[in-house]
Amino acid sequence: MIKKKNIYVFTSPELKEKVSVAIYFTTRLGGVSKPPFDSLNLGFHSGDAFLNVLKNRRIVGENLGFSLRKLTCAEQVHGAKILEVKKELIGKGGENPENQLSQTDGIVTKLKRVPLAMFFADCLPILLVDPKNKAVGIAHGGWRGLLLGVVKELFKKMELLFKSIPQELYAFIGPSIGPCCYEIGKDVAQEFEKCYPHLLKSKKSKIFLDLKAVGQEQLKMIGIQQNKIVISEFCTSCRKDLFYSYRRDKGRTGRQAAIIFLI
Repeated sequence: MIKKKNIYVFTSPELKEKVSVAIYFTTRLGGVSKPPFDSLNLGFHSGDAFLNVLKNRRIVGENLGFSLRKLTCAEQVHGAKILEVKKELIGKGGENPENQLSQTDGIVTKLKRVPLAMFFADCLPILLVDPKNKAVGIAHGGWRGLLLGVVKELFKKMELLFKSIPQELYAFIGPSIGPCCYEIGKDVAQEFEKCYPHLLKSKKSKIFLDLKAVGQEQLKMIGIQQNKIVISEFCTSCRKDLFYSYRRDKGRTGRQAAIIFLI
């Protein structure tokens, strides 16, 4: 992973030889928003001023070489609905939150130069690349979405539409909250104990969940090979200097983005 103008770029030499794809994870640095959204807040739904978020999105587009007219975004609701982005959906939600893809937590496409984006402040950014069939997908994975099967649904949509097979896929999990900081309640812990008891840790009567490891295990259950799964080491809660964290900031915070597109 390398850094480019306060934006992290995920790369894989092996993948680069097979397909031209751009994978970016923004930080909170380099924008115009004021505290507590300082400064590169990209989430219209965060409570920040609309024009500040729009300016921040334009900054990112200019830095990464794409137009907001093509930036395609969804209304994330912690579900497992996945949509294909066809020509008529290009640009939905990029400049206007009123026309974002409704109640959707994953989007996929085969179209080139169409950036797909989702926004995060602790949850897992999950990205899939199919170099053989030239297709990409992105999903928003909080604990609810993971339990609902958003990872599996993302793959199933790519399998159905693009004939993707697990052995050919590359997966990326972006900056998200780590097991060091992700405390959960007993009700949530009971749900994860059914399938992932080994990913729960108790510390001084508190329960912590390794959300990234849950995402990784679900990717492996699909059949994606371990050596084709890349996971960011960053914990969004620990790194206040770099990332927004809904949990750390008690809901009053901005959103960073995960962005992917075929070149």
